[in-house]
Amino acid sequence: MTYNHEPFIEDALNSIFMQEANFVFEIVIGDDFSTDNTLQIIKEFIRKNNKSNILWNLLDRKKGDEYDIERQRVGRLANFFNIVENCKGKYIALLDGDDYWTDPLKLQKQVDFLERNPEYTFVAGNTVVKKGDVETPLIKNYNTIQFEDLLEGNKLGVNTCTLCFRKDSLPSNYLEVLIKTSYGDWAITLLLLKQGNGYFLQDILGVYRQHDKGVWSSMSEAEQINGIFKMYNYIEATYPDYGKKINEYQINTIKKIQQSNYNRAMQDFKQSRKVFDLALFKLKLKEKKQIFIKNLFNNGK
Repeated sequence: MTYNHEPFIEDALNSIFMQEANFVFEIVIGDDFSTDNTLQIIKEFIRKNNKSNILWNLLDRKKGDEYDIERQRVGRLANFFNIVENCKGKYIALLDGDDYWTDPLKLQKQVDFLERNPEYTFVAGNTVVKKGDVETPLIKNYNTIQFEDLLEGNKLGVNTCTLCFRKDSLPSNYLEVLIKTSYGDWAITLLLLKQGNGYFLQDILGVYRQHDKGVWSSMSEAEQINGIFKMYNYIEATYPDYGKKINEYQINTIKKIQQSNYNRAMQDFKQSRKVFDLALFKLKLKEKKQIFIKNLFNNGK
């Protein structure tokens, strides 16, 4: 799933192509009418890279076609829905075009687990969060994950880039749920957990890029909080047994968002201050140099 990921898409494609698996798997790519060179890079990569156990499926889309009409109706979620509907396999592994996998055995480990444990609906793993050149491992000590575990908040969060799930565990109305909630990754995992538990591998499986053009990062705080309310309203209406906990969860989650945004703003401010201080130092150095030269000439008179 990709849109204007020109600087990142090749990393994503390489991380899929490097997978070592004893089964055939299909790579379904949905480009959401990128206006940069993302689509051209994808086509060139497919032309140059082939393996006997990989089937490429770059979805053919044109302005004004059936997909475009649906895209205008439901927004960016149409891309996710269209990709899933074109997946023919038993399992689906998610990856956005600006993220990438790091473990060449990721798919093999996840498929092996799900084959051995039919009562589980999905398996995910740990990630590294990458912002610019800074990489921070995000380690979560989960094992079995239940529905109640994700009611409090989107605990998988950035780990969605490592998610692999059973296609037949998604209910038929999942697109309508995603539209109502605005939180694709959180809603998907909740829907899957109503069908059975999830499992969390302790291996680091992928990298989540945090950048200004990311879906979550590009939202204002008001948009983020509004999304939280929509998600909890859906949970409360759909699963009334959990209604008593929802208000407490909403307050705690909103506090976390505000604190996270504050911390991020302070980090950006400190970085900007360093750049400003360096520029000011260079300016003062230049002024001192000019004064020195002027005095030198004056003394020479």
